[in-house]
Amino acid sequence: MERQPPPPPAVETHFADLCKELEVDEGVASEAAALLEEGKGVFLTSPSFGSKSPEDVERLCFAFVLYCVAKLKGKGMKQESSRFRLWKILEGCKLKYNDFFKESQQLLSKIDHVLRGRYGTDWEDQLELKQLQSLVNLLADASRFYCKAFNELFLSASTGQEPGSTKSNPEYFCFGWLIFLALRSKSPELFKDLVSCIHGLVAILAILLIHVPAKFRSFTIEGSSHLIKQTVRGVDLLASLCHNYHTSEDRLREMMGKFHKAIEEFFSMKAVRASECKTETLDKIDTDGLIYFRDLLDKECFHSNFEKLEKLSSTTSWEGELDLKRFLINNDNIISAGNSSRDFTNLSCPKRVFETLASPTKTIKNMLTVPSSPSSPANGGSVKI
Repeated sequence: MERQPPPPPAVETHFADLCKELEVDEGVASEAAALLEEGKGVFLTSPSFGSKSPEDVERLCFAFVLYCVAKLKGKGMKQESSRFRLWKILEGCKLKYNDFFKESQQLLSKIDHVLRGRYGTDWEDQLELKQLQSLVNLLADASRFYCKAFNELFLSASTGQEPGSTKSNPEYFCFGWLIFLALRSKSPELFKDLVSCIHGLVAILAILLIHVPAKFRSFTIEGSSHLIKQTVRGVDLLASLCHNYHTSEDRLREMMGKFHKAIEEFFSMKAVRASECKTETLDKIDTDGLIYFRDLLDKECFHSNFEKLEKLSSTTSWEGELDLKRFLINNDNIISAGNSSRDFTNLSCPKRVFETLASPTKTIKNMLTVPSSPSSPANGGSVKI
C-alpha cells in the first residue's frame, strides 16, 4: 500500500513557529494563540479577503492577533518601552503596513465580541490603529517628497564620476531624515500635516546643501541657468528652494530656526553666521541670514552625531510601533517590511517623479507632481533648484 504524505502543518503549528522565530514573550505568545483559536473559525475562512491566498490570509491574521495581544496585554505595564512592536511583527510576517491596516478593519469587526470580552469596551481606542494609519500615510508621503528632492539635489551612489566618490551619500541622506524625525519627536506639534512636513524637509535640504561637500551635489552653481533666484551677492538659496518646491519663504526661515536650535541642543554645537565662514559649500551663495555649524558633518564627529540622532529619533510613545527610520526604504509601496534593513548603507530611492499624492492641498499636490527638468540628474545634467 502506497504511503500517504503527512498532513500539512496546522495553523497552530505555523503560529507557534512564527512566535518562536520572532522570540515573542511566552505570555504574549500563549494569549495570542488562545485568541487565534477563538477567532480562526471566523476570519481564516472568510471570503471577504478577495483574491488573497490562504497563506497571505494566515499571515495577516497572525500579525493581527500578535499586535492585539502585545498592545492590549502590555498596556500600562512597566515594560511598555520594550514591548513587542508592530514594525517587528509585520517584518516577521512579511507584510506591508498598508496591507495590514486595510485588512485589520474587517478583522476587528469579526472578533469585536471576543476582544470586548477579553480587554474591555475601549479595546479599539487602546489599539490606536487609526492614529497609526494616519501617521503612516503622512510620513510615507513626506518621505517620498524627501527622497525625490534629495535625488534631484545630490548625486546618487550610481552617478558618481569617480569610484567611491559618493560613498557617504546615503549617510547624508539618512542624516537629514533623522534630524527631521528627532525634531518631530521633540516637537510633534510642528509637523501635524503634509504642508508642515514639506516645509521642515525643505529646511533640512537647505541645511544639507550648506554643509554637505559640494562634490556630492548634482549641479554646479557656476553659470547655471537653473538658479533662478539670485542677489548681487550670489545665489539666493532659500528663495530658489521655495520657488521650486512651492513653499513659503517666511515659513521656511521659521522652520530653519527651529532646526538650528535643535541642532545646537542635540550636538552641543554653537551656530555661527555663514557670512563669517570660508568653505566651498558656501561659494557663490548669498550667505545673508544663513547659519553654519562648523563640525556638523566633520569626519571626526559625523559618526557620533549620527548615532545621537538615531537615539533621539526613537520614541517610546505609540508612534514607536512603526520605527519611523524605515520610511526611507521602498516607500513606493508604503514601506515593505520584508525589504527593510536595520542600517542605511544600501539605501537608494527612485529618481522618477512620484505619482500624485492624494492630498486635499493643491499646493502640495502640484509640488509633488512637478516633472524633472530636462537637465535633472535623471537626464544627465544639472538640477533645477
